Amino acid sequence: MKKILIIIFLSLCIFQMVVLATAIDIGTTAEDGDDWWGVDNTYISINNVANESGKITTVEIYAKDGQDLAGCEVATFIKVDADHWTTRDSEIVNNGVDGAGVVIGGSKKTFTVDLDVTAGDYIGIYFTSGQIESTSSGSGIEYHNEDNIPCTNVSGWSTVANYTISLYATGATVEVGTVNAIFWPNF
Repeated sequence: MKKILIIIFLSLCIFQMVVLATAIDIGTTAEDGDDWWGVDNTYISINNVANESGKITTVEIYAKDGQDLAGCEVATFIKVDADHWTTRDSEIVNNGVDGAGVVIGGSKKTFTVDLDVTAGDYIGIYFTSGQIESTSSGSGIEYHNEDNIPCTNVSGWSTVANYTISLYATGATVEVGTVNAIFWPNF
């Protein structure tokens, strides 16, 4: 009987803790807006910074009606100071080859990506043709008139207040895994 009680006690003293992933989102809803932005600029959405650190796994982009987007690169950005930006991670989501990656004008397309992100990061985009939808409300957009994906400590950005671009990304924190703990009785 004593052995059974010890086994039960030891079984109760062993527990398992699983650290679950938390959802991450960055940017604003990719939807049809009331305005648009054109090619040959790198745009950073200063709306809705990343809420957690981990991996961005999907990016949604909405192209202006009649203006297919191609040559898209997306990146997570770090604001170094008031006028300097650095990319944390970047990925080409649209190479324009065979039309597989093109965002058709007047629609939203979701891409699978693998981008590192840290809480407080921003999402940005560069594209070589087409126009991206935007809305004339929100926290604003920073832009630079060339391809700055990737970049390190680049200055000379312009700010346009009260705008959003139709660029949204989601992901999750990285799961830590399972932690096992054993409490031994003190006899």
